[in-house]
Amino acid sequence: MKGSSDLDSAGSDTVSSGSITRAAPAARPNVRLLQPYRPSLRSARVLLDANEAPTTPKRVRERLEERLASLDLNRYPSRIRAREVAAMLESLHGASESKVVMGNGSNEILLAIHLAFGGPSRRAVYFEPTYTVYSAISAIVGTKAVAVPRDESFDISTSSLEQAASYRPSIVHLCSPNNPTGNEDPPGFAKRVASAFPDALVVVDRAYAPFGGDSAEADLLKTGNLVIVRTFSKAAGLAGLRIGYALAPKSVGEMLEKAVLPYNVDAVSLEAAAACIEEAESVRKQEDELAKERDRIFSAIRSHRELVAFPSAANFVLFGPRGAGSARKSYRSDSERLRLTEMAQRIFSFLLEKSVLVRDCTSWPGLIGCLRVSAGLPVETDHFITALEGAVARIKP
Repeated sequence: MKGSSDLDSAGSDTVSSGSITRAAPAARPNVRLLQPYRPSLRSARVLLDANEAPTTPKRVRERLEERLASLDLNRYPSRIRAREVAAMLESLHGASESKVVMGNGSNEILLAIHLAFGGPSRRAVYFEPTYTVYSAISAIVGTKAVAVPRDESFDISTSSLEQAASYRPSIVHLCSPNNPTGNEDPPGFAKRVASAFPDALVVVDRAYAPFGGDSAEADLLKTGNLVIVRTFSKAAGLAGLRIGYALAPKSVGEMLEKAVLPYNVDAVSLEAAAACIEEAESVRKQEDELAKERDRIFSAIRSHRELVAFPSAANFVLFGPRGAGSARKSYRSDSERLRLTEMAQRIFSFLLEKSVLVRDCTSWPGLIGCLRVSAGLPVETDHFITALEGAVARIKP
């Protein structure tokens, strides 16, 4: 039995129970080192920071509201209904030979992937800059996360793949279109990666696929070591309900089902997913509208010679002061990097003063001086464009 000194060293905080004071147990070392994910307080009128859809399609909302009254909210979600919705997703994606695993947002699916195929003594590779949750989930689970840099154009080069292969990963993360850069991997790229990493599970995050051009998912689903991750949070306008899913080979899907919690998708979310599938045309219309607003934003930013904007196949645009971009670029000095970062932060602050919130990416690994703006309603694009003109005036010498 441990002595009192051993117990006292087990944690850094103390708790009191009556007259007894004792140390709290220590968290795992990898968890103690983490920073919690804290979204911004979002006090602006125009919210263009989180890549959400500005609305839920009207037909989807109406269909969901019709069903809410008949839901037995005192009962756990129906397994029969969950299987029905999974079958609807299989049909939607032409994935009859795959297994659909649904989760509380796509982040839960990513967590389940690491619980099943990652963990201590295993490595996961991702290509920076990219979605920061990949590294966060790796740290929580204990998977060794390895960041391999993209090239100056934010593409994954042959040398990057060779570097990734040297780590012998168990998981390889791809994101196409990539968050936060917006670029899409070329057709057939994911299959080539899966072939090059036969002992790894290749995870293709396609959260922003509805806005891009590569729709060859049916072909990807024939690859035995490749999983596609999707979400209803973007084009479908259901970010507030947290619904994501994996399209996986059946053997992989069976492992993922073991790693998710019981009843992980609530009854309301199941009906919302079903409504989106049944009203797929309304969702596609919103996808097209958001793509148009994205292109308006891109053109407006590019019209300012003081700014740079990067082409995007997603529902957002990465931009910043001219010279901003990949951390792999040959900057003249550290002071040049600092200058670009400060200019980007001044743009961010001015936009916020005008009640337009974008995402500050200046501290993201692999980026220098970058911000990200989401596509929204046309009137929100108008507000952004007007506010940006004032921001540009502020950074002019």
